[in-house]
Amino acid sequence: AVDSFRFIDGGAFTGDTLENLVKISGKINKKIDYVALFEPDNNNIKELNSLAESYAGKVEYYTYPCGLWSENKVLHFSMRGGPVGRIVHDNLSSDNDIVSIMGVSIDSTLYGARPNFIKMDIEGAERDAIKGAKETIKKYSPMLAIAIYHRPDDLWSIPLLINQINPNYDMYIRSHGAFTLETILYAIPKK
Repeated sequence: AVDSFRFIDGGAFTGDTLENLVKISGKINKKIDYVALFEPDNNNIKELNSLAESYAGKVEYYTYPCGLWSENKVLHFSMRGGPVGRIVHDNLSSDNDIVSIMGVSIDSTLYGARPNFIKMDIEGAERDAIKGAKETIKKYSPMLAIAIYHRPDDLWSIPLLINQINPNYDMYIRSHGAFTLETILYAIPKK
C-alpha cells in the first residue's frame, strides 16, 4: 500500500483518470504528491488543463503536451480512422491528419520523480513507452496499469517486457468499458 500517490498518466486525454484519482484518493484518505499528465493531442490539452486547474491547491500537477515513447524524438501522429490517435512511422503520406508531436521517455523527462503509479493508454505506443521507463520501473517498482488491447500481441508481449525489466510484479488482466473492449494489465509490486 502507498502512503501517497506520485502518479504518471500517459494518455491523459481530457482528465478522466485525474478526476477518478482525486475521488479515490479522497475516499481512501491518501494524499496526491503530484500527477504528471502526458497528452499529445492539442484538441484535448485545453480541456485537460482546465480540469487540472480546477484541482489547483489540492493537487500538484504538471501537463506535458507530448506523447510517451522510448526516447526523446519527434513522432508523427495520425488521427485517421476515428477518435483515437496513433503513431505512424513515416510522414511521407499525403494524409492531412498527420501531425508531428514530441515523444519523450519517462526516464529522461521525470528523472528523480520516484513515481509509484504509472498508467498508460497510448494507442499502441505502450511497448515503446515502457522501454522509455525501463530505469524507473527497475528502480522504483511503481504499480502499472497498461492498456494491452491496441495490438493483438500486446496481451503477451507487454507482460513479458515488464517481467524482463523487473520480475518483482504480480500481474492481473481485467477488461473494462463497453463490451469489455478495454483490456488493462495491472502489474502490482510483490511484497
